[in-house]
Amino acid sequence: MDQHAFSLADRPRVILTTAGLVTLVALAAQWSIDGNRRIDYRIYSRAVSSIGDAGLYGYGTGILRFTYPPIAAVVVWPFAQLDEALGSRIWLVTSIVAFVAAYALTFAQIGGPRRVTDTEAILGGAVALWFLPAASTLRLGQINAFVMLLMCVDALAIARRSRWAGVGVGLAAAIKVTPLAVVPVLFAAGSSIGRNAALRAVATVAGLTGIAAAVSPDTTSDFVRLISGRAMGREGAPSVDLRALLRSVLPSEVGADAVWLAGSAALVFLALRTARRLGESRGEPDGIGLITVGMCLSTVVSPYTSAHHLTFATAAVALWAARSTKPWHRVVAALGFVSLLAPSSGETAATRWALVVLCSVTVVGLPASRRSPDADDFVASSAIPQDVGPPRGGH
Repeated sequence: MDQHAFSLADRPRVILTTAGLVTLVALAAQWSIDGNRRIDYRIYSRAVSSIGDAGLYGYGTGILRFTYPPIAAVVVWPFAQLDEALGSRIWLVTSIVAFVAAYALTFAQIGGPRRVTDTEAILGGAVALWFLPAASTLRLGQINAFVMLLMCVDALAIARRSRWAGVGVGLAAAIKVTPLAVVPVLFAAGSSIGRNAALRAVATVAGLTGIAAAVSPDTTSDFVRLISGRAMGREGAPSVDLRALLRSVLPSEVGADAVWLAGSAALVFLALRTARRLGESRGEPDGIGLITVGMCLSTVVSPYTSAHHLTFATAAVALWAARSTKPWHRVVAALGFVSLLAPSSGETAATRWALVVLCSVTVVGLPASRRSPDADDFVASSAIPQDVGPPRGGH
């Protein structure tokens, strides 16, 4: 009896120790700097450092330049003040912490029939570092970990009906445009919390973008020209999106783009329908489900998506596995798991198609949560404020 009690009490420590070891091994694997390590971070840092000379978007060429909205420079600026090698490694460590926290929040809200404990969620976050999107982000020194953390915190705020819900999505969209796809998904969820979160997100991104435009109108116009040109062109590594794959199999780019536009319109419609279904399926908003659907929609219909942008594809695999009620749900989870673990994912045509299919199926048919709203201690213990309605004792 005492031995059994000891094993139960010791289990969280064992899980946390395992999570720590998995995280440290991931850090060690990414630590050494060579010619291909954290190249995107170095570009960000040098671009921010050269604002006074070449301008934020004047450093580099092609895709090897600062490609995010001007507000993203605020995130990079503190790191750019450091020696480049030191700043690169601090960026790596903070990115790992952000990813573990983001994926832990994902697992805590996963919506399966069994509650995920705090320590299990943290272990899941550590394991997610080894999937393609996180590993690729860390290798390149990308900004995706911070964007994902903002959105996962917002997912928790949405689930708790917080008055701050939507602000995280707006901050993420001000840093990187793609989270804007979450806004119509939240609005279509049908509840007041979804609509209010969508409006807060729009207000946040509009306010920050307006401030950036007022402070530096030339930088903002440079960004608009840059992002417009990139949307029209095709550069760099193979893109993991619907348009790129259609162009690779259809003889005419014009025809491929026409199919892409029609397919994108259909996916947007289906995403809104899925959002409505998720919004009506339980007593509390399915924050992580709605944001995952929105981000998967964004990666599929975007005119350019790199493999490291698919951070919510990992979340989608976890949601499909935990919420599965039918055999084909488990098939989707298994195929997604294999695709995201494959070393060549995002590079070969087969794995690129598999990832686009995973995101598309998630947009169309992500299962609803199977857990009762009061089953999640991780969410219930959060410090994020929750709206509780008017004071009692009044009318």
